[in-house]
Amino acid sequence: MHTKSFGFMTRAAVGLVALFFAAGAAMPSSAPLLADKPGTGTPANTSGTPANTSGTPGETSDKKITICHIPPGNTGNPQTLSISINAWRTDGKGEGGHGPGLHGGDYLGPCVGAGATAPATMPAVSVGPSVCGNWVFYHSNRTGNVNIFRLEIASLSSAGVASPTLSATEPTPGAGGGNIDISQGKGAGVQDISPAHAPDDVDAAFATNRDGHWEIYIGSAAGFAPLRLTNSKGDNTSPMWSPEGKSIVYESTRDGSKHIYLADVTTHQETALTSGKADDINPYWSPDSKKILFQSNRDGLWQIYELTLDGMATKALSDKNSNDANPQYSPDGSQIAFRSYPKSGSINAVISTMSVDGTNRQEISDPKGNALNLAWSPDMGLIAYQSNLTGASAVYVYQISSKQTRQVTDGSTQSSAPTWTCDSSTLIYTSVVNGNTQLFQTPALPIDAKPVKAADASELTGDNATNQNPENFPAVEDASHRSREQ
Repeated sequence: MHTKSFGFMTRAAVGLVALFFAAGAAMPSSAPLLADKPGTGTPANTSGTPANTSGTPGETSDKKITICHIPPGNTGNPQTLSISINAWRTDGKGEGGHGPGLHGGDYLGPCVGAGATAPATMPAVSVGPSVCGNWVFYHSNRTGNVNIFRLEIASLSSAGVASPTLSATEPTPGAGGGNIDISQGKGAGVQDISPAHAPDDVDAAFATNRDGHWEIYIGSAAGFAPLRLTNSKGDNTSPMWSPEGKSIVYESTRDGSKHIYLADVTTHQETALTSGKADDINPYWSPDSKKILFQSNRDGLWQIYELTLDGMATKALSDKNSNDANPQYSPDGSQIAFRSYPKSGSINAVISTMSVDGTNRQEISDPKGNALNLAWSPDMGLIAYQSNLTGASAVYVYQISSKQTRQVTDGSTQSSAPTWTCDSSTLIYTSVVNGNTQLFQTPALPIDAKPVKAADASELTGDNATNQNPENFPAVEDASHRSREQ
């Protein structure tokens, strides 16, 4: 199987363009976006069983939490402490208090083992009611590895969007607040990609190669060490959490070809949903958790199919006139957006929509540009995507009601990978600034507004790391893997 490295952006502008923003300029290979030499780092707990469930951090009536304090200069003498939740600072400041990684390496929960400095493993997954979270998950190499971080967004806090309830901590409002490494991958060549948040936004699934091949893990927004969900000899990628919270769907190579699998988040039981010699990839849940969209080459071309879990019936939705990829249900389940490559072999993908039964196909992006990384807005009034229509990759939005398109970002820098905030009015995306990638946010409307420069948007990250490919809504992230897999 041919593999490709995730290839995180460097500071060199040429490398930036070649590795990332040219993605999709031609039909990608049939292999997933995997590292050529996966890391062999082993997670603290590979059995999938929580290392410590008896001492799960939690608040008491006086808002106390349990932490492990690692004294600076005396890391071999960790101390389990009960402190005020207000003293647990997730904004990285921590003066007069404690926080993830502060002092000698403080972490949530009681100390684990003599001299332990690793975070306590998260408790068993229990997904609460669906909420619209006030943070995004994104990729950063600030630790030396490609990890998934949580970033709180100021505009959501100021708009009165409630924070998801965490078992042991509360995020600090403000841009850059609560910037926590949720995947914690370590080791040579280890990469954590494709975050997909749970309905309650407290946990997120992601793919990692830390076991020598790709597996699905679950990370906690509170900073617990992640749990391993899948366990196979094949590569498991492209996770998405079911809207009802019970299952995660993903693709796997364990049977030779790529097939769609489902894992129960409580029991970790894994079930094959598709089989055969063809490749079935890029699964996407319906809003009611009863159906799954995916793309398959079982008919020669890449086509979109719908699997109904009750009865396991599969229905073809594409018309066999083009290669169709990356399907997404609209938030109400009535429409599907996807990328379509003409049968003629054009290198440009066009963002298209169709009714949920496969009828009423419409192209919504200009075929003169290569469009990818589409994202429905929560109110399904807009579809965001990136395109190189004007030369540099830029973010666009298409308005369903008016059938008008706005170029949101200008061509002065490369911009990509849009995702939505909960209120359907703001886009968060990646832009290149001074040769490095950072996260930005800007209003999507009005539809006739002029494109914005990076300097006129709100910069959400600004350190020396490569920060990119955010995920909030929809609950999958395409740029690091899905949009590159064909």
